[in-house]
Amino acid sequence: MTKPSFTDVYLWFALAVGDHPQYSPALRWENEESSLGGFSWLTQVGLMRLLTTASGGQPLPKQEAWRVYEGFLSDSRVRVFPELPALEDLFRSYSKLRQASPKIWVEPYLAGHAAANAVSTSICRRCSYQRAGAATCPQTGRAANSCSMAWQRQ
Repeated sequence: MTKPSFTDVYLWFALAVGDHPQYSPALRWENEESSLGGFSWLTQVGLMRLLTTASGGQPLPKQEAWRVYEGFLSDSRVRVFPELPALEDLFRSYSKLRQASPKIWVEPYLAGHAAANAVSTSICRRCSYQRAGAATCPQTGRAANSCSMAWQRQ
């Protein structure tokens, strides 16, 4: 059994929206994991916001977004990770970049949350590099906006 992972909101969103461009890779990832992952308040709220906006095509009513979230929690491999006292210091240390970077806040938070809970992270590197404004994906060398790399554990 693999160690649980702290899962990126974009993976949850891709799994929730059947016609999402990353649905197939996300589903493949989900089916290969014996220990799927979990939520924090940040990923929970992020998923709810994405589900109830036009991001996924047709916005869901809030009640339906709750059903989607509860559906994930009904899977015994999914849990809610607590915010432990160590999170604050870990988040601070992971987010101290030398340059101004308004788009790189969630990744250090997720990394700190995962470290505090002694779990790995599962994030979409493509999305992360794209959001950071990178021209190329350092993992594949391809343009960040066209890289098809999917989720990976770290």
